[in-house]
Amino acid sequence: MISRLTLLLSARCNLSCSYCYQGERRGPERMTWDTARAALDFCLARRAPNFSVEFNGGEPLLEPDLLRRCIEHVEARRGESAVRFFLTTNGTLITHEMLEFLVAHDVGLQISLDGVPKAQGHRGDWTSERLDRVLEELARSHLGYARRRLRIQAGLMPSTLHTMADSGRYFLDSEVPEVLFYTVLGQDDAWTLEDEEALEFQVGRLLEDGINHWNRTAEVPIMFLREVQERVQGGPGEGPFCGAGSGSGFFVDTSGRAWTCLMFASSLQPLSPLAREAEPALDLGEVREPALKDRLAGVPSLLSRLRLFTHRRDKYSSFSRCRDCEFLPACSLCPAAISHTPGNRDPDKVPDFFCAFTRATGKARREFRRRTADSETARRLEKARAALERLKDVVQDSLNN
Repeated sequence: MISRLTLLLSARCNLSCSYCYQGERRGPERMTWDTARAALDFCLARRAPNFSVEFNGGEPLLEPDLLRRCIEHVEARRGESAVRFFLTTNGTLITHEMLEFLVAHDVGLQISLDGVPKAQGHRGDWTSERLDRVLEELARSHLGYARRRLRIQAGLMPSTLHTMADSGRYFLDSEVPEVLFYTVLGQDDAWTLEDEEALEFQVGRLLEDGINHWNRTAEVPIMFLREVQERVQGGPGEGPFCGAGSGSGFFVDTSGRAWTCLMFASSLQPLSPLAREAEPALDLGEVREPALKDRLAGVPSLLSRLRLFTHRRDKYSSFSRCRDCEFLPACSLCPAAISHTPGNRDPDKVPDFFCAFTRATGKARREFRRRTADSETARRLEKARAALERLKDVVQDSLNN
């Protein structure tokens, strides 16, 4: 059964972010309704009990009517079963009317926002002020919804590491419930010892802010401080270690071509030699082709033959072999991080930037757990209080609407 579908509603974007991987988009600028409906109907006929639909781009809010039509189509055909919607957006095109629609249909809102203006500036100087207004409206009018369905995705580059702690404080002050910091792909070539020291310093500051925030609210918005689920190791005979190899979901570009992972779609970007080797296994063909079901089912077997997606314990960075790393079970390594490193031809070479981030945040998570473990009873009381406050927010949202 299929548990997730991602639709690329638009190949266009209203921003020109310096690190965007979609540097050479091909095909139509927008997805047609016929293509979107074909993908949705294929999945609705084969969906798992927990099924999600994500809308992505480019910038998906350049096609607001198509977004609305897709959601209403699914809601009319899902019966009694639950379907969760997600919108990944740069947030700058969120109008009051669109926000009301997202709240009414309980659409998860994933905003790409890198933080304070010094971090966000490469997206456009005006974007910080615009997104401040969006967060303010969410806090003012839809706090219950925001606490359940808002996530900020903040990209980090070596050149913006010095902004990380300030950005984290900004998100905490803005009452953002979930903040996912991640390392931008393809930014590893200039990694230095000074960068590592800067990263440790910034993560340390954010750890202190996270503990102070937890003491006040019993909440942990900074996601790398939360407990994490251990991941598949991807050793010999264990199959792929990433979600692209599960065969449980896929992504559809604007032309109607289906892929298991958008990071290996040649319709969006020039592919490195390592990515080109993997592309045939991840390319599912046209979404209307009868063979789509069989090709999706065959993905785990195909990716199990590719070193890039397997032998997780044999991979390495300049720090150590992954098999020797204490943070391996919690590591979220994506094969695209390896394949998108400029000039890399080794399917086992993990980017140093990614590895340093995993190690620094892993240490912070362990320290956070140690320093908050002594007040478990107080934490439970605080969590109960926070849950009550969230319930009040939901009731207030209902009254406002």
